[in-house]
Amino acid sequence: MSEINNHGPGEQKSVNKLRLFLILASLAWLVFCFILLILQETNKMTILIHFFSFFIDKPFLIYSLFLLGTLWLMALLAFLWKKARKKVAKAFLILGWILAILAIPFEALCFIFASSIYHDFPSPDRDNDIVAEEYGFLLLSNITLYERQNPFFIQEIEGAVILPDDGYLPISQGEYWVKWNKNIFTLAVDRGYADGSWAKMKVILGEGGKKVEEEVFYPYGRPSDHKDEER
Repeated sequence: MSEINNHGPGEQKSVNKLRLFLILASLAWLVFCFILLILQETNKMTILIHFFSFFIDKPFLIYSLFLLGTLWLMALLAFLWKKARKKVAKAFLILGWILAILAIPFEALCFIFASSIYHDFPSPDRDNDIVAEEYGFLLLSNITLYERQNPFFIQEIEGAVILPDDGYLPISQGEYWVKWNKNIFTLAVDRGYADGSWAKMKVILGEGGKKVEEEVFYPYGRPSDHKDEER
């Protein structure tokens, strides 16, 4: 009995440390997310953190906040369950648990529909970094180009948007090519149309601003020559 009594407080201490760690970690993540969301609105940029092979964007941050709120709600319901004595109160707590559990797949579904696929194209000298966002839903799809400003934010390049056909995502399918020529970035993708047309988007980066040139060409298949004309 003495061994059990001596071991019990140690386990409780470990549990309390774990709870404190989870509380501090969740609060730190909450503050981090809100700072990024506020900076995005004030600086008119887009959140995108490239963490190894994973991209963290605004939909992911919002989803994580909703998921965190749901988990905190479930912890609160568990605490109230221990304090509840009346059957009516427990019935409401059970209802709350059901709604919280159902909220998790609903939040995940909303996140999936709002998610995009990102592709990073840094220049060979690492001075510039272009990010291509692919988004597709049903028969709608688009490719938007951004320039990375810092490790946390990217900025949309005005006019650098390609509209493939019928929800087609050519970069994810490997039907594209890219080229860097000093400060000139060129992206060519299969548009997914029956005529076999491709779209070429050229972005010229400079201190005076960005210039975008778009061209549609018909290679009748993957282009054999990926060289772009010198500018």
